[in-house]
Amino acid sequence: TETLCSLLTARVVAGDESMLRQLQRELGGVLASERRHLSATLAEEELERRTIEPYHLLAADVKNGRGGLRTLHGLDWERRKDALTGQALQRPSQNEIDTRHTLLAVRNGLHASAGRALDVYEAEIRGPVAEWLGTTPVELGKRLYSATRSAERLADAHWPVLASEDRTDPVALTGRWVLRALRRRRAPEDTGSPLELALRAVEDRRGAMFTGAQEHSIAAAPAPAWTPEERSQFIRILASGRTGQRVVERLQDLGWMERAIPQWAHVVAAPQISPVHLHPVDTHLWRTVHELLDITSESSDEPWCREIAEDLGSLDEALLAALLHDIGKGLPGDHSVVGARLARETAETMGLDGPSSRLIEQAVLHHLLLPEVATRRDLGDRAVIKELAETATDLRMLQMLYLVSIADARATGPAAWSEWKSALMRTAFLRTAATLESSPSGSRWRSESIAAVHEAMEDPMMLDSIEEHVSQMPDGYLFRFEPDEIAAHLDLLRRPLQPDEARLHVGQGDAVTSITVATKDQPGTLATVAGVLALHNLSVVDAHISTRSDGVAIDSFSVVSALGAFGETSWPSVGDDIEAVLRGDLDLRAAVHRKATMYSTPSDNAEISVHGSNQSLVIEVRCTDRVGLLHDLAAALHELELEVDVAKVDTRGNRVVDVFYIRAEGVPASVIPTIKTALSAACAL
Repeated sequence: TETLCSLLTARVVAGDESMLRQLQRELGGVLASERRHLSATLAEEELERRTIEPYHLLAADVKNGRGGLRTLHGLDWERRKDALTGQALQRPSQNEIDTRHTLLAVRNGLHASAGRALDVYEAEIRGPVAEWLGTTPVELGKRLYSATRSAERLADAHWPVLASEDRTDPVALTGRWVLRALRRRRAPEDTGSPLELALRAVEDRRGAMFTGAQEHSIAAAPAPAWTPEERSQFIRILASGRTGQRVVERLQDLGWMERAIPQWAHVVAAPQISPVHLHPVDTHLWRTVHELLDITSESSDEPWCREIAEDLGSLDEALLAALLHDIGKGLPGDHSVVGARLARETAETMGLDGPSSRLIEQAVLHHLLLPEVATRRDLGDRAVIKELAETATDLRMLQMLYLVSIADARATGPAAWSEWKSALMRTAFLRTAATLESSPSGSRWRSESIAAVHEAMEDPMMLDSIEEHVSQMPDGYLFRFEPDEIAAHLDLLRRPLQPDEARLHVGQGDAVTSITVATKDQPGTLATVAGVLALHNLSVVDAHISTRSDGVAIDSFSVVSALGAFGETSWPSVGDDIEAVLRGDLDLRAAVHRKATMYSTPSDNAEISVHGSNQSLVIEVRCTDRVGLLHDLAAALHELELEVDVAKVDTRGNRVVDVFYIRAEGVPASVIPTIKTALSAACAL
């Protein structure tokens, strides 16, 4: 097929033109018997591009990717084939010409800016390409992503099989003649409102979409009145997943969406600024809807989500919140605040009642709340959970936030979602839900928690030891750790610790491993353990530093391996290195810096904020991630005689947000500039 298509575009560079005409005659004879085969092959190749790339990407491959130049090449080859087999030569539409021009311009810009053959619109080169083409990255992104949609629509119109869910149907072949056959066979009703026609198209597995008469009717239709029946139809279309997206996008092409939901227009093909995102804004919104449907389905890999959906009873508001959660992007101001206003306007336009409109508005306003708290705040701090509960106000809102937040993170891409973040989100949700549902007295809750630890220990003689251990720990210890975790702490302390001894308990997980380190308390434990772990290619994502009143430190870390699996036999060497540092036999700072020099580290301006109260300081550091960063930051805090209670690490791509909770008794406000200077220097090492 590749050779055949190349011959279709053959032209005379020099020599006898009659040879080209002879080639074309012979090629026409071959094509006369191969017409359907070529069409089917080209359609299959287009389908394969969409299978490989199920959603449009910000990093679009303008040549071979979804909606790229290769799609337009296929349409051109079809026209040339028709001309060689005796049919009239069809000219490309102006839309196709404009689409090709945009794709070629971006490809030329990529080649010129990169100084080499480059077809992928990667984040780091978008600025230079836009400058070369005399525009802005935002404007160029919108033009490019609109062009890839346009190429895809042209392919859909030419190869109806692409839209069919039932490709075994004998009618579902390829070519323009099939479209006419499909429409005759289907014999659809041309009458009905746009939403009635759209729902009918969703339910037709052959994917014929709309007839010409229907498209004319939809294009001329006024905005819907949004009766309860029309709202129900729209929700059913959303709930149909990918098919619903395809149908709504056709309504969008015909101008109906802009009239029905005016707030939607500015996100269509809009680029994203954040590097963690994979898709343009509208594609991300649609994928969030699909992720919401996936996580609440029977086959969900997030069982809590399925149970929550069953408890909610209806996903109507959640689906609309998922579709609208980033609708504020691309407009001035905080996209969550702006989006909440637009979401409420949309809900009111659609005729939803007050409670439903408010639920959608609040879900959009707070859709980043749970992930940000889960990854950057201390979930062992009751005040944090209380604040979450006060923001959510009730269990139904919390459930909505949980579902939409998870769907949003999964739709964003792997930089925003992992098993570890899933676990953190679940913990935040469960603790907040418990706070909303009941508020047991402190003494009753304490006795119930100690009883749960006793049960986990499976040792009737340990009750007094549990009481003594907990009484010597800081406030919040029982709330911060699960009963089985506290039981593991006690197991480490059955024998008295020796000076410079480090005992480890390892809980091996699929993605995240928990490590508990018991030592005689020494200042700077976080820096010590983080540095040793970095030497072993292990990164800390969460740390809790707990010191008993008798000087025993129980420090808990959640870690991930940069090199994949970290075998059980390797953990003793981690303990040995920690003990070597405690004894003074290992120069940890030098070892970490030697390790860091093996990797290139881009220069970066750190963003550091410090806030808090008389009881605790919260220090947030945003910068480019690198080997040994947490060790250097923790060491800088230790040198300032600031002791870390909790550390949280949220990594997104090559950016990281490290959050430290500091015991703040006696820390004057005047020291804050010194803290920022020291941490900035640590980031730049």
